[in-house]
Amino acid sequence: MQPGVALFTNPMLEPLKTHKLNSQHWQQTLKVTLNIVLDGCIVPTQTGTARVDYSHLVVLDNFLDEPTRQHLLDYITEPGWGSNSGGAERAEGPPASKWEQATCDAADAASKPRARTWGLTAAVLQRFAAEDVPAKLEVQSRLCALYPDAVIAHMPSQHIQEGLLQQQQPQQQQQQPPPPPPQQQQQQQQQQKKRHDEQHRQETTQQHVEQQ
Repeated sequence: MQPGVALFTNPMLEPLKTHKLNSQHWQQTLKVTLNIVLDGCIVPTQTGTARVDYSHLVVLDNFLDEPTRQHLLDYITEPGWGSNSGGAERAEGPPASKWEQATCDAADAASKPRARTWGLTAAVLQRFAAEDVPAKLEVQSRLCALYPDAVIAHMPSQHIQEGLLQQQQPQQQQQQPPPPPPQQQQQQQQQQKKRHDEQHRQETTQQHVEQQ
């Protein structure tokens, strides 16, 4: 993993909040069960050079302990949800107070509401991002402990979109030719007037010949 210094080109991004870990025993039982490269692209660096950046999918077993997992589940659902009903609640879907079936992640989901999948509501996501939930801090602290040489930060989608727009605007400005200097503009206007007068003279001459 490359150090995340480049993340701070956007001042809105901040390092993950952490807290003191009570134990490091979880690192001894941690297992990487999957590590695959999805794609790669050439990206610029702060030094003006370029590097190849790869997207990785990493699956870690034993990363969370049971209390942390249960705390996260209770926060995004309801305390005790799905634990005492033999799976009936899970079959009906997550609590409608925090979830909505409006995620379009399929080709025909926009035209077929039943094809849409569940996702947390915007209000719950915003509250979860703003609050210092102990289970969230535990996850973030363990991630930072796993990668001490990297700076890890949340990247909200609106910041990514703003960054893309900022990259596109200079490119569009570069593609547009700069306006000619005033002297050149005057010469171009004189040439256009000359061509127009010549064309008018030829048309007048042609009409005079036809009349004769």
